[in-house]
Amino acid sequence: MGRLELFDELAKACGSTALERQLDLYLERSISKDKGLESDIRKVCLNLADSIKETEAIAKECDVMKETELSQREKDLFGEKLKGWLPF
Repeated sequence: MGRLELFDELAKACGSTALERQLDLYLERSISKDKGLESDIRKVCLNLADSIKETEAIAKECDVMKETELSQREKDLFGEKLKGWLPF
């Protein structure tokens, strides 16, 4: 939208050709858009923080599972050695 179109639209919207009133209306709209953007950014940040926490929990769970699996494998090997199936 060009400047003249913007001035015409603002003049119609505020019912005045006074630049001060048009500027007030323009700033009110800009502030409203900024607040909407702020709200959207805040939601994205909260979702990102939740995703990071979830990813960290999954990674921790994988580490525990891996340690448990290794521990079980070591127990199995020790049992096979005791049975004489594998040399010490």
